[in-house]
Amino acid sequence: MLAFVALGILAVTTLTQTVSLAGRQVPLSVVTLVVLGMFAFRTWLHHKRELLERSEPVNGHGSAQGRP
Repeated sequence: MLAFVALGILAVTTLTQTVSLAGRQVPLSVVTLVVLGMFAFRTWLHHKRELLERSEPVNGHGSAQGRP
């Protein structure tokens, strides 16, 4: 997640152009932050899913790793 923060800071500080989006001029850094935010959210969801899968009991006997 730290990589997404670093990329976001880099995008805000270096991208100064604007692009036309739906008839409006939008800073390219904003578009980049939206894309980075989506990837960060997907990464966070994947991490949470792995944590949940590790903690769920398998057949009611212990955790997913087979520990009682």
